[in-house]
Amino acid sequence: MFTNAVTVIISGNRPRATLAGQTVRWAASDGLLADLEANVAADLVPLISERWSGVFKWRGQGEMPVADAEKLQGILSKAHAQGCRVRFWGAPDKLPCWQTLHAAGVDLINTDDLEGLGRFLRKPEVK
Repeated sequence: MFTNAVTVIISGNRPRATLAGQTVRWAASDGLLADLEANVAADLVPLISERWSGVFKWRGQGEMPVADAEKLQGILSKAHAQGCRVRFWGAPDKLPCWQTLHAAGVDLINTDDLEGLGRFLRKPEVK
């Protein structure tokens, strides 16, 4: 793995077969949770990107239910063991969710509130 390198990840309608067939690949594809079960190569699918509400019941109010917390840790453990990063899109865009995702070790936190997430991430206790 390179450090300080740019990784181009194609999302949405991704040409996975085309990418997989290239001998020199300049881009990768984002993946779904099903790709973790198929153990797809991390150089082809370095990022698992899934819709929050399709996986979890918790909507950012109160404590995350134990079942959801265990599911989150299981996803992260499996993805990280396979060399993949994880992000969830459509997650509750508020402080309790950011705190939970950060503490759990989610690699990328998706947000539409850049200022709010930036304030949270800059807090000394978050480092």
